[in-house]
Amino acid sequence: AYMKAMPDGSSAVIVVVNLDPRSAQAGMLEVPLARLGLPADGTFDVDDLLSGQRFRWGARNYVRLDPNDGQVAHLL
Repeated sequence: AYMKAMPDGSSAVIVVVNLDPRSAQAGMLEVPLARLGLPADGTFDVDDLLSGQRFRWGARNYVRLDPNDGQVAHLL
């Protein structure tokens, strides 16, 4: 997982990739909300540019990527 944002927290991009070509991988992803200018208990909406899905995220987020379902990455 990788996050890049402007110094003021705008224009953030979050990339999460499963490098295992055969098996699903899952885990908790922590987002540094302070870097985005959000409070520790804040939430924000993310759009997955690969799947078109929309999620509401916070500081800790469950992510599961399964190549058998055709989902190997999130580009948020």
